[in-house]
Amino acid sequence: MGAFCMSRILYLKIEQCIQVPNKSVKIGDVAAMECTDSSVVNRLKAEKLMEVDANPNNRLVVSVMFVIQKIHKIYPDLEIQNVGESDFIISLKPGMQSKIVEFIKVSLVCVISFFGSVFAMMTFNEDVSALDSFRKVYTWVMGTAPEGATILELSYSLGVSVGIIGFFNHIGKKKLTQEPSPVEVEMSGYDKQVYTTLIQHEGRKGLEKDVD
Repeated sequence: MGAFCMSRILYLKIEQCIQVPNKSVKIGDVAAMECTDSSVVNRLKAEKLMEVDANPNNRLVVSVMFVIQKIHKIYPDLEIQNVGESDFIISLKPGMQSKIVEFIKVSLVCVISFFGSVFAMMTFNEDVSALDSFRKVYTWVMGTAPEGATILELSYSLGVSVGIIGFFNHIGKKKLTQEPSPVEVEMSGYDKQVYTTLIQHEGRKGLEKDVD
């Protein structure tokens, strides 16, 4: 087997954070692999890597060296090129109960954000005297004082709505363009910082899953 794999290279790519479907984790669950010999990839995908905690809130930090060590136990002479992360996080996918809790949390955050945004816009318009400004502009242009709401207030309301939709790049579940929204960009950066900090923290505590 060693001579068979001597000239073959396995390219290994692992993302920074991975959710696995069950406690028994296979190499194929965490890594994307490419090799000129497809039988090598097929066998490694089915090989067991480790066991994870049944609690989906618990995360395990693993070094790519641990994965390489497992592979070399099967193919000792196989050359491995890592093109992904050097350390990564494994967690169990949440079950139905966790999804219900997550839905409740998201709904609560949406309600709080909605009323908070409404209050912020109301206080902003009151601070800058937006209504008085609209009335003055209407009087300058039309020559008479407005009676009730005018086209300016309507245009302002529609403009705010269109601006919010354009800024967040969403209408319900549909995106206006394929580009990520500013919120998605910020969340992506936040997630990366959280993962990096967690990996460093676990590494300092010596809890990272590494080579023997």
